Amino acid sequence: MAGHREVLETWYRKVWMEEDADTIDAMLVSDTKARGLGAQVHVGPTEFRIFHQNILKLVSDIDVQIDKSMEEGDWISALFTFRATCRKSGKPVASTGTVFIKIIDGKLVDAYNHFDFMDFYEQLGLVPEGAFEKCLLGDGLA
Repeated sequence: MAGHREVLETWYRKVWMEEDADTIDAMLVSDTKARGLGAQVHVGPTEFRIFHQNILKLVSDIDVQIDKSMEEGDWISALFTFRATCRKSGKPVASTGTVFIKIIDGKLVDAYNHFDFMDFYEQLGLVPEGAFEKCLLGDGLA
């Protein structure tokens, strides 16, 4: 049986780098909860597929690399770097994230995601440049 890091690498390669949405169904159990990907918790493959499709509308040529990982029991924690090309501008984008995922029998059964969406959306031109700093200073984006 594959180790947790190998399972996670397979997930990133197939789902994101190869854009294979069928892998979502194969690797998530029906009640998998994926937190940290927006205001709502995505439950199961169907809801995650919507998130996946929306990200793929924004970027192409995705590359995800696990920079560091630690395993304990059924859980893996990983720091990763996400690189892609903005579909609208053709410019490269890169951001980092962390995940804390429970894996049983090669399937992701629980996930906590932390991704720098502010930086990601800024690079895509969806939020103004310096948005994080403006918000940090209390100025807001209006």
